[in-house]
Amino acid sequence: MMRKARTPKPKIVIKHAVSKDMKEIAQDLIGDLCGVLKDVPIEYILKTRTNSDTGKSVDPKVGECLGPVQAANAVDRDIHKRGFRVILSGNWWEKATKEDRRAAVHYQLCRCAPVNGKPTVAKPDFVGFESNVRHFGCWTDSLKGAQKVMPQQLTLLGEDTPAAETKKRGRGGNAAHVDVAQPHQHQAASGAASPPPG
Repeated sequence: MMRKARTPKPKIVIKHAVSKDMKEIAQDLIGDLCGVLKDVPIEYILKTRTNSDTGKSVDPKVGECLGPVQAANAVDRDIHKRGFRVILSGNWWEKATKEDRRAAVHYQLCRCAPVNGKPTVAKPDFVGFESNVRHFGCWTDSLKGAQKVMPQQLTLLGEDTPAAETKKRGRGGNAAHVDVAQPHQHQAASGAASPPPG
């Protein structure tokens, strides 16, 4: 029996380009919300993925619109005068609304945390799973802090009891298993970065 020939996977071409649009949004946000980054040199990059066979853009997977935030090393700081490199998906950017773009840029800026003049990438203030909050409420220190920021949403999740969850399953529903994360807020340039979630 002859094996079917495997269809070769399309080659994905990845390009990085400096984004003036991202920079303009970031400068506006830094002036209003992220003053600690006012004098920090940041490079804004859009990363696009294209199918080389069709020429069509390859949409990012869910949650992949946010690329990495890279803190500059000593060489980048001294020679290239760069503090951070902020990356977002160019494929996502083209379809995103103005407010979604602002939210994504702000999230990335929240990850830029200069500590004693040295670029440092901050961890989120809180991380959680929806199904865990539904069962046990805001039980970690990080979730308790998040509840102060968005009390209505997390309180509604915490009000769902295990019995209510079981009832939902009985109707054919499944417990959600979704990451819940929010960016950390900027601290003073001389302050310490946020600790890992509790």
